[in-house]
Amino acid sequence: MLELASKSLDGHGAKEVFQPDLLQTLANYKREEVCYGDVFVVPRTNVSSGATPKAEQENPAERGAFE
Repeated sequence: MLELASKSLDGHGAKEVFQPDLLQTLANYKREEVCYGDVFVVPRTNVSSGATPKAEQENPAERGAFE
């Protein structure tokens, strides 16, 4: 899968721009080191995904959503 994604970036300089970020995302997701060609990345810790651990839970009926 990684090879296919990398091949799709060939040409137009996209590979040089996007490959390091894609590899970093993969390393963070897998929580392990990722090597591809001459690029080596380690997972970053404490990376915020923008999600909160517990979203506020309300009853939609109380908000008037079903009125």
